[in-house]
Amino acid sequence: MPNEDAGDSPSHDSDGQALPQTPVPGTPQESEVRKHADNGPDSKESQTINLERDLRKGECWLIGINGAGVIINILIGLIYLGQLHQMQHATQASTQASETAASALKENERQFGLLFGQIQTQTQVAKEAADAAHDSLVLANRPWIKIKHRID
Repeated sequence: MPNEDAGDSPSHDSDGQALPQTPVPGTPQESEVRKHADNGPDSKESQTINLERDLRKGECWLIGINGAGVIINILIGLIYLGQLHQMQHATQASTQASETAASALKENERQFGLLFGQIQTQTQVAKEAADAAHDSLVLANRPWIKIKHRID
């Protein structure tokens, strides 16, 4: 069946040479349909490329967020370390103040004991002086003694 041609091979002229095929330009609507076709090879490749690009962006964002979280945690740790140093300093100052207060209290107790002892001593000496003055006054002025004996 030599005359039956499937249409896939180029037609031949009488010399046996193939006739040049000129491409038939498509309509603008056809090219738009091809660009936006869901099942075309360009569509699948572009979806894959877009998906890969989105995944890489997401990974970059996750890495950035985790890096920022690490930096923030380091800053928080430094703040806590500063607070710890301040609390240690305050504790030392508080300990020193309580030791000073305890020392002052002991000194006050000692001084109170000395002062109280001096007051007791002075009070005793004053009582003894008052008793001695009373006794000498009584001996010097004995108004109730009458002499009944006459000397002749």
